[in-house]
Parts: sequence; structure tokens; C-alpha cells
Amino acid sequence: MKKAYIIGIGGIGASAVAKYLLHRGWQVEGSDMSKSEITENLEKIGVKVKIPQKKENVPEDVDLIIKNPAITEKNVELQRALEIQKKKNIKIKNWQEVLSDVSKEKFTLAVCGTHGKSTTTSMLSIMMVKTKLDPTCIIGTNIKEFGNTNFRSGKSNYFVIEADEYEGNFLNYWPNVVILTSIDKDHLDYFKNLRNIFSNFEKFILKLPKNGVLICNKDSENVMKLANRIKKKRKDIKIIYYSLKDKDSKKIKKVLKVPGSHNVSNALAVFKVGKVLGLKEKDILKSLSVFKGVWRRFDIRKINSKNFGKITIVHDYAHNPQKVKAAIQGVFEKWPNKRIWIVFQPHQRQRTYYLFNDFIKALKEVENLILTEIYDVPGREVDKISAHISSKHLYEKLKKYTDKIWFVKDYKDVPKFLKDKFNKKSDIILIMGAGDIYELEKYL
Repeated sequence: MKKAYIIGIGGIGASAVAKYLLHRGWQVEGSDMSKSEITENLEKIGVKVKIPQKKENVPEDVDLIIKNPAITEKNVELQRALEIQKKKNIKIKNWQEVLSDVSKEKFTLAVCGTHGKSTTTSMLSIMMVKTKLDPTCIIGTNIKEFGNTNFRSGKSNYFVIEADEYEGNFLNYWPNVVILTSIDKDHLDYFKNLRNIFSNFEKFILKLPKNGVLICNKDSENVMKLANRIKKKRKDIKIIYYSLKDKDSKKIKKVLKVPGSHNVSNALAVFKVGKVLGLKEKDILKSLSVFKGVWRRFDIRKINSKNFGKITIVHDYAHNPQKVKAAIQGVFEKWPNKRIWIVFQPHQRQRTYYLFNDFIKALKEVENLILTEIYDVPGREVDKISAHISSKHLYEKLKKYTDKIWFVKDYKDVPKFLKDKFNKKSDIILIMGAGDIYELEKYL
């Protein structure tokens, strides 16, 4: 039996690769800095997870070492891995490189874009499963229909993958069909500017083979700009567009259970893929009708709070300005007559610094907003920036627009803050962020 060790196994993508290898008969071990819902679920299915990361964790009798791209050269386990590599000549790969080999072998349907990837990939996966296409799926979130996991093993030649643009990671994949949901400013710590973001998306799409298919969001100005560039360079790529103005959007609105026009847009993209795959319209719509949403993507939960009794909360992974706007719009569309308390934990100091003005635009008309301190991302922060940005800066700027905004540094103190303000009969809590803010549920 071959053995793999994954450094940073608690990442959503790395955990999916762990499940993939386990399914292929590998023995899988790994480590992370702290326990999480993801690491606990991995242990339940037979993955040995070591917490915290230490040099001695890395076994010598390993055939492959995989790392999360967030792992830097300073990481003690990576240093140990490099020592073992010199002795045994084993490979050390990012988890995306492992999936590169899979995408070369299979008919790959890749979902990319600066927002909407996880939900669209989830919808696509469910549609293909429900219509008996039996795909293998790697998703950047957990799907309820798959038993709250982000991986599914299929027997067909179809491979569905969420293709993340950060650090050009999606350039590892070899797509046959690409869904492009959006292009906006994000990950500026790596890309620096929108031009470089465009360039990376273009490189990825140009990897499509002759007669490959690009499915584009016509409602995005930036997507359309790139689609026009692709059209000029590659006449052999078939480009299909979708828009909320399409007549098909009315059919989708009737069957879709999850709220928000952004979700109708995501479903439209999947609808177009279904047509490309030759599926019947009634079967596509039926599969979309059973979609229940995904983990931390407008994830509606009714909980029994120790402080407030039975209440409704919504978890959302929103962490860039466009996602934040979409999540807020969705919650007001779903509950137009409720008071919404919005708890937002910005993710990464560099992102907050580079997109500061965009966050102000996204949040300036919001009331009942609680900002918690920025979630620091290990290995992705720069001291000279971190010293000059915090959620307090957002709070001070947003105070000019509304007096219904508060700064509560530690999210664990939010229940105490809400104690005399929250009305369980008329109020909803939206919990937003890509860090550990989802843990707030435990303290409510």
C-alpha cells in the first residue's frame, strides 16, 4: 500500500485530495496547526491527522508528500520533507498538482471565477449525479447531498473540479469545459492588479482543446471582455453565454430552493452545461430543484441557542466585496420583513488593505453591522501591511455613513453584545467570512 503525507491537510482542497487518495487505496496521513471540523471528519474516515505541526510528524516511509500552497519554506514539516526527499528521491507536490494528473486522464469540467465557484461546482456535481453521469467531483466546500463532504468518487470518465485562481493554481488543470462565473479584483497580494488576474484567466481558458467549450456569464462586464479576447485568439473554442435576462432564468427561479439572483445566475451556468452534455431540460431542472445549498455558502440553520433560544442564522463564506454584497442581498431577498444582524469577519489583512475602498462601497448602506477583527492567514500576511490595517479602520470609515455599526474585536463576545438587542421573533443573524467566524455558532 502506498503512503501519502499531507502538510496542511485541514485546508478544504487538501482534504478533498486526502479523500481521493484514500479511495484509491492509499494510506493517508497529514497534519495541521489546529483541529477543525475538517480534520475531525478526516479522522472519522481513517486519515491519521497530527496536531500541531512538528518536524518529527513527517514519516520516512512515505511515497508522496503533498502540501497546501499556503505552506512556506519556513514550515518545519516542509523542511523535514525536503530532507527525506534528498534521501529517498520522493516527490513533493502541491495538492493541485496531484489533481493535474486526474484532469489529464478524464473529461474535465472546471468551474472558475473570483466568486460563485463553490456553489456552481456543487450544482454541477449534483446535476451530473442525478442524471446518472457518475462524475468524480472535487469541490471547495462540503455538499449536503454528498453527506457533507467535498469529494465524490465516480466510475465514469467525467471529472468536475472547482478551479481556484489563487497563485495560478488552476493552471495545473486540463479542462474540456470551462464555466467562467466572474472576474473581479481579489488576491491582490499575489496578482497585484486586475490586468494580471485577466492574464491568468486567459491562460487557463486557452488550455481548452480544439472544440472545447467556454460558458460565460454575460452579466459580467469583465467576463465579456475576456470572452471577446478568447474569441479573437481561438476560433476553435465554442463560447456559450448565460444571463439573468435569459428566458431560462424564469424556469430556474421557479424550481430553485436557494435564494438570491446570484444563485439563479450560477444555476443558469449549470443549465447551459447540461445542454452541452445532451441532457433533457426537465432532468436538468429537476436536479437543480433538489439543490439544498452548501456548507458556508448561504447555509441557513435553525439552531437552539443557549443565549437566545430557537433562532435562524445564515453562514456565508463571503470574503471579498462582491461576495459580501451578494450574501447581504440574498438575505434581504429571503427575509424582507426581518431585521438582519450582520456579523462580518474580514479575511486576510492584505485583502482588506488592497480592497479597502471596495469593502466600504459594499458595506456603507448596511445597518446592524458588527465587525470583528480581521482573520490572519498564516503565510499570507506581510508585516508592513498588517501593522497598518485592522477592522477598526473599516469601522471608523463606515461610521460616517451609519450609526448602526459596531466593532467587537473578538467574535466570542458577539453574543454578549447582542444580549439586550436581539429579538428572536423578528431577527436573523448573517455570519460572514472565510476564517473561523463560523465558530460563532457555538457561542450564540
